[in-house]
Amino acid sequence: MAIEFQCKQCGKSYRVTDEKSGWRVKCKACSALIRIPVPAKDDLEFLEVSEEEDLEEYEDISYLVDRKKSSPFETQQNASPESDGTGKWYRIGGGTLVVLLLVGLGLYLTLPAGQEVEQVAESDQPALEPPVKSEPEAAPAGPILSKPDEPKSVKPSPVTSKPVEEPKPMVPRPVAPKQAEPKLAKSMPVKPKPVAPKPAESKPAKPEPAAMPVVKATSKKPEAPAVVKAEPVEEIVTQETMSPERYHKVEDSLSKIMNAFHNYSQTHKGLVPDPKIYKHYYDDQGRLKVSWRVHLLPFLEEELLYQRFKLDEAWDSPINQAAAKYMPAIYRSPETPAASNQTRFRGFEDPESVAQPATAGRARGRGTNSVASIFTVGSRGRLRDVIDGISNTVMLVETGPDQAVEWTKPGELDLASVSKSIGKTPLGIPTAFIDGRIRLLKSSIDDETWRSVIHPADRAKVDLDKLLLKVRRPVKATTPENNLVQLKKISFGILRFINSHRRFPPATEHVIKGKELLSWRVHLLPSLGAHTLHAQFKLDEPWDSPHNIKLLELMPDVYECEGVTQPGLTSIMKFVGPGTPFEVDKPGPPYSRIPDGRKYTILYVKAGPDKAVPWTKPEDLTLDLENPHQSLGTIKGDHFQAGIADGTVREIKTDISAEKLKNLINHQDGQVVGDF
Repeated sequence: MAIEFQCKQCGKSYRVTDEKSGWRVKCKACSALIRIPVPAKDDLEFLEVSEEEDLEEYEDISYLVDRKKSSPFETQQNASPESDGTGKWYRIGGGTLVVLLLVGLGLYLTLPAGQEVEQVAESDQPALEPPVKSEPEAAPAGPILSKPDEPKSVKPSPVTSKPVEEPKPMVPRPVAPKQAEPKLAKSMPVKPKPVAPKPAESKPAKPEPAAMPVVKATSKKPEAPAVVKAEPVEEIVTQETMSPERYHKVEDSLSKIMNAFHNYSQTHKGLVPDPKIYKHYYDDQGRLKVSWRVHLLPFLEEELLYQRFKLDEAWDSPINQAAAKYMPAIYRSPETPAASNQTRFRGFEDPESVAQPATAGRARGRGTNSVASIFTVGSRGRLRDVIDGISNTVMLVETGPDQAVEWTKPGELDLASVSKSIGKTPLGIPTAFIDGRIRLLKSSIDDETWRSVIHPADRAKVDLDKLLLKVRRPVKATTPENNLVQLKKISFGILRFINSHRRFPPATEHVIKGKELLSWRVHLLPSLGAHTLHAQFKLDEPWDSPHNIKLLELMPDVYECEGVTQPGLTSIMKFVGPGTPFEVDKPGPPYSRIPDGRKYTILYVKAGPDKAVPWTKPEDLTLDLENPHQSLGTIKGDHFQAGIADGTVREIKTDISAEKLKNLINHQDGQVVGDF
């Protein structure tokens, strides 16, 4: 009979006769010790071999192992296979005995030490003698006590010196601190009067008076009021609206964003991607995987950043997270750090918990409008569904700092609790309406009123004038940078005009009997927010009629130009005539009829002061094809400002070539100008 087994360490296989079962052997390959297994009786018939000479032999070290480890557990295990159970109990009993010995040894060592401490207080030598006498009683304890006897050569010096001198000081020492305490108590009563005020120090629980002195100090001390006034809370209380400088920065950003929205809408027929066409841009819940802010990047001149995003991946995917670090400045509020990627410009989302108003109507015969806000799950935000008027419907707001989010993260403010979602905005809420107009609304507006101005088709009539906050008029701009802001307002007004009339101004109804009676600048007034001034004009009378000529002196600030000193005149003009998008006494071209591309076509310019005309007069610049620079008049500086057909405003060098300038003005010559 043979036994097959392997070395557990190196895996080498062996076969031996069953006579060697239970032996300890050494592996030839790795010299590891192996115990030859004992096979069960049922397995013996499978281990039969015909040639015992094939059995592999190796060094037998069982006799060495048995000698080195001659324990009752080893002998019982090697004796026979049937004795394994008995050997197991021997091992358990032996282990228990060792544990008991160790426990007894520990008790022996600790108890004498405790007695020694107690006896040292009385005398040193008697305390050491009894343990010496107890040594013969426990043989194993003898050598253990002999070890502490060795350090006695070291301890005697401190022990003999301490016990001899300490017993006397030790007795007074515990008493001394007790006597020292009364001495301290006596030293304290020496000052009983300062101790008496200390109960009055319960009044130093005058953190309450600590708050009172601050109020009193405002009237008594001149320094305290300065501290109180420096707190932002006091400024919020005294200042009804935000500073004009801050408001106009936010207004500029929101205007650019709304301009991009309208350009996006002209291209994609919606303010956000169509869920039916771009299904891979939306998640299972019907929300965009990345925010609308990312989709607007190509219309904000951020094409390179746009290409770094994966629109079909979640906003927090590794690729999108890496690109999110580069938030455009247009999404940043004035107080937001330059390194931050948090934005406060957000819209409103229609949750399922908000019921449709009972006044909700039909969107121009296209079925019941189920959209309670522009950013509604499953909707692309069509402008034609805004039946309440794009000038009366809110699209974006600037929230408080506590409601800022990462600019690529989808999801908008909760329409169910608008005021809470907007956050803390004590100085007013800059709000962008769908027509692109920016207004500063009050922070105290209730949720029901908010939902009425956010819903695009609830037919609710809201008096917006009662919701507005006035912003102090800023100083007139004289720098080129501020002039650009002025022209941007005009460009945004033109885009709003296009949303209403589907063409550049003037509209078809503004040309009466083949004649322009008033300038396009007058017809643009409603899109610039000047409804009251526009209502005073008689649109069926010419600009110089007895009635309309009186309104010449009421020219809005947006048309004022530096260098033009005569009241009522402006140099903001468009090009008319052959080779331009506009013709005299004809409506403006449709927004889609710019073959060379709106991005590469000049719409209007701020000409030289010598070209100024009455702002209500339908008169503009006639393009000189031979010398287009002459059409601009006398320009001071090396740049002139121009409004581009896509709604942007550019500064163009005055030394631009005549050919390139002519190509920029001509909208259908097939010559697309790249950089200018």
